[in-house]
Amino acid sequence: MTTASYWKHLSSLIGEDRRKEKRVLLVYPIEVHGFDRYGKFFSERTTTSNISADGCRFRLQAEVEPGTVVAIRVIHTRADARTCRALLYQIVWTEPQETGWEAGACKLQEGDLWQVVFPERVARPAETE
Repeated sequence: MTTASYWKHLSSLIGEDRRKEKRVLLVYPIEVHGFDRYGKFFSERTTTSNISADGCRFRLQAEVEPGTVVAIRVIHTRADARTCRALLYQIVWTEPQETGWEAGACKLQEGDLWQVVFPERVARPAETE
């Protein structure tokens, strides 16, 4: 592969979603518990903006740093819903917003927090070769 074709290939990857899983735009009410960047315990109710089998994106008022471990629990609104236990997630990235922080987190333990069947990831041409 020449240098020019290598750079062309890399340029084509920039716009692609390179995540190993498909994200789904679903809003779930959640509780997030953990320690902020100052070591102070926080507990917040918020909502997801997208989810996957092993991760989620949400907004917080608390400032957390990448690497922080938090407990996330879905808040069920139906009276007949079973109690959902919290699962541990690790903050992967954060981004400041006008009010609060946007955060992405990946699951650290087994369990199905969302109870959703996710679509299969479609392989890119480079993955099938």
